[in-house]
Amino acid sequence: MTRPVNVIITTASMAALTFGLLVACEPLPTGPDYSWGDARVAECAASACTQLEMDNMSIADYSQLAGLTHVTALMLSYTTFSDLADIAPMTHLQELHVGQTEVQDLTGLAAFANLRLLHIQGVNPESWAPLAQLTQLRELAIGHYQMSDFSIIAQLPQLQRLRITNAAADADLSGLGQHRGLLTVDLSDTTFTDISPLLRLPNLRELSIDSYNAENQADTIAKLRARGVQVRLIEPVIIMC
Repeated sequence: MTRPVNVIITTASMAALTFGLLVACEPLPTGPDYSWGDARVAECAASACTQLEMDNMSIADYSQLAGLTHVTALMLSYTTFSDLADIAPMTHLQELHVGQTEVQDLTGLAAFANLRLLHIQGVNPESWAPLAQLTQLRELAIGHYQMSDFSIIAQLPQLQRLRITNAAADADLSGLGQHRGLLTVDLSDTTFTDISPLLRLPNLRELSIDSYNAENQADTIAKLRARGVQVRLIEPVIIMC
């Protein structure tokens, strides 16, 4: 018999999802428009900003960002960004968002030894192996509909927060092994047939998972809760454009 589960929806996760869906309702431009992106770069350069938010704002030449040595957090998700070499001089970066971009070669990650946070979901690179160089990484968002092996995460000993989105239908979590650093795992935008490998994570404190996926994982969820893991069940939000 399927065990009942309690639904917990966080205000932060609801707000983030709602914002993302509302952005999707905006009409798409008919051609390249770099004016917003260029203006944001100029503003950041003038104010010596430490955080440059350019999600959904493409620019013609990303190499111009390399000179912004004051930026420690760079957001380029949902843009035409494709080459990590363009920003390689930004070795001081601690936070980098390149999810849903055109990046395919991850060897350029070697330049960012100081990264503490990397969001790279929706990217399908030639190899995930370069991730292992980010030994100081604390937070990672990753996932692609063709990605089924997550063993690379076991090579990130300092990782504490992991989010997996839109993984392959046959995705396997067993590659996480007995990762001792992981405290938080978020599976709220993907479906796994078996989340029992999470029981091997000795220090797991929090799990977020879609409510429709949780129904088939009731036994594992019950075991996690018995260990003191807080399990958050996320309800889908539908925005009518």
